[in-house]
Amino acid sequence: MKKTMLCLFGIPFLAVAGEALPDLRGYKDGNKEFDSSAVFEETFDGPLEGWNFNRKKFEIRKGEGVNGTPCLFYERTDPKEYVFMMKPIRLQSNLEYECVFRLRTEDIQFRDTDQRAFKDQVAAMGIQYRGNGRWITISPAFAKHKELKPGEWQIVRFPVRQPAGKNVTASFDIYLRQGITGKMWIDDITVRPVLKTSALLYPVASGMRVGPDGRLRFRAVQLGDPVPDSDLGLYVTAGKVTRLLRGREGMFEGNFGSFAPGKVPVNVRLLDTKRKLILASGEYTYVVPSGKPPAGAAVLDDCSRLLVDGKPFMPVAVFSGFTYPPTRKDLERLKEAGFNTLLYYHPYKYLYIDGRKPTRKEDLLSSLDAMKDFGIKLIFATFRQNLPNQVGVREEFDHIRGMDNVTEYVIGLVKDHPAMLAYYLSDENPLKEYPSVKRLRERVSAVDPWHPTVTLTNRTDYFTACAATGDILSYDYYPINTVRDQSFQYEGIESAGNLGIPHWFTPQAFHWGAARRHHPFHTYRYPSEEEMRSLNLAAAIYNAKGFLFYSYADVRLQEEKLDSANGKMFWNSVRGVSSLLRELEPWIMSVEKAPETAVVPKHAGKAKVIARAFFSDGKTAVLIVSNGPGPAEAVITVPGCPALKSKYGHTRNLGDGKYLFTGENIASDVLLP
Repeated sequence: MKKTMLCLFGIPFLAVAGEALPDLRGYKDGNKEFDSSAVFEETFDGPLEGWNFNRKKFEIRKGEGVNGTPCLFYERTDPKEYVFMMKPIRLQSNLEYECVFRLRTEDIQFRDTDQRAFKDQVAAMGIQYRGNGRWITISPAFAKHKELKPGEWQIVRFPVRQPAGKNVTASFDIYLRQGITGKMWIDDITVRPVLKTSALLYPVASGMRVGPDGRLRFRAVQLGDPVPDSDLGLYVTAGKVTRLLRGREGMFEGNFGSFAPGKVPVNVRLLDTKRKLILASGEYTYVVPSGKPPAGAAVLDDCSRLLVDGKPFMPVAVFSGFTYPPTRKDLERLKEAGFNTLLYYHPYKYLYIDGRKPTRKEDLLSSLDAMKDFGIKLIFATFRQNLPNQVGVREEFDHIRGMDNVTEYVIGLVKDHPAMLAYYLSDENPLKEYPSVKRLRERVSAVDPWHPTVTLTNRTDYFTACAATGDILSYDYYPINTVRDQSFQYEGIESAGNLGIPHWFTPQAFHWGAARRHHPFHTYRYPSEEEMRSLNLAAAIYNAKGFLFYSYADVRLQEEKLDSANGKMFWNSVRGVSSLLRELEPWIMSVEKAPETAVVPKHAGKAKVIARAFFSDGKTAVLIVSNGPGPAEAVITVPGCPALKSKYGHTRNLGDGKYLFTGENIASDVLLP
């Protein structure tokens, strides 16, 4: 008899509702009071304590600072030189800071390729974050060169927020952006807190639907000193019903009874019931659908899986768009490669698979018909077309006028088509745009609650904030640039899989030369099939239940314009990975209990080996990944599985359920029955 795991996104869960409601009049705002004193100051007037730098490169110039005081000076004449001045800084993840400094630059010579975001940018400084010794992300100044009169200084300000985590450290870095030359003076650096955020809240929902029996779920991520579960309560008002929920490990759930079809306003507040503090709050609009779900309805279950018409469906998708509208030939090619989904960037204007029709409505619906013919689902991108102040925002569609009206009209057109799978709402958007993305999520789901929303970021420090903007989070990670890149990091992929909402991984499936056209194409290299395979398998090990390859438009650009012969070979590598994921789909999507693997490294190098077993229909499969760099060797123990076979030849059977994996740099293997 098969055994299934009880899971809520991989987290053991318990919530209790029904206790007496607290009187919020006795509670204070836990984020209102904080010490706003500077946590970092440097005037360069005295000894440079704690700084690590090359004194032949950076120097103190007396009399050249603001008001004739000393200041820091750096000059670069060799564009290949790249040096830093660094100092550790202690920050708290529940506080947002502002860094302010004075800057002068002269004789700056930029590279010919410095355009768009890099135009006039000198960078000057940033705060780097590391976790367990590995780089995580940066709070950058993005300072720009300005032509100033002698003695004039510009004031530069930039926000600073340290990612949450127990072992995160921060360092203050001063530098001139790589590849440019010139002179830089810096003075009067200050970092001080400007905002306190004790916790972040986000709904755990599918299409922002109210669940059976009025069930609502939320996740709370604490950013400061953690309050124990016993003292945390989530005060929820849904419609006219208010309850206090108790949770476990940041997950809260409660049933609020039946609601009439339509929108349901929900207000939540995270309470520290012992100290009587409000730690976080949020307002959301849920929906109760009327009628039955349409054919092709896609909903998320408690184990992060997507169910289409009630059956598990693992999207193996590829991005496309831009100047490459798909044709039926493209759909046939994608299907042959194992892809079952297309994420299309510009469906409002450029989705016309069977050619232009008299109206855009007909373009869309005929294209969905074509996709249905090939068994390929559509993730409909709304992100730039339906957010204010974006390039490409859609203010009109056929006879409809106004951005919000266009959004609701177009979603209404496509929502019942059986080829629809999900909506794509954001694409590496800056933090300041997340409120607009959240509103777009609720607007889309109010029209179509039967297909989930996907939100994407490449910033690991944005994960918790981004999770409030979509049903599914996607993390895009493209680590293979040049021949020097022989490793990748697990941390971001692992964190994305532990957010409490589903993760669909967006892996690299392109050559960086296709994106960075200002450099010669062969400055970069193609990721190998094994490297791409390893990234995807690592994501599967860390709970990803969908894979969105980026991107088919780049593949076609490589094939048709940039590197015809190698571009076509690269597509074969991509299809090798997509086909493997489809082969592994029964295991990755299974909720049956699998053997617990043990990994014992035999080689004390930089590479780390991870492994996980999956069990489906009486059979076990094991995914093994080494992230590099250098050699890796580890013994993988899989209890009760003595006869598994290596698919890629990196693993030798030692007997008694033990297997020896060996690899070099980024490597992986799959053990199958």
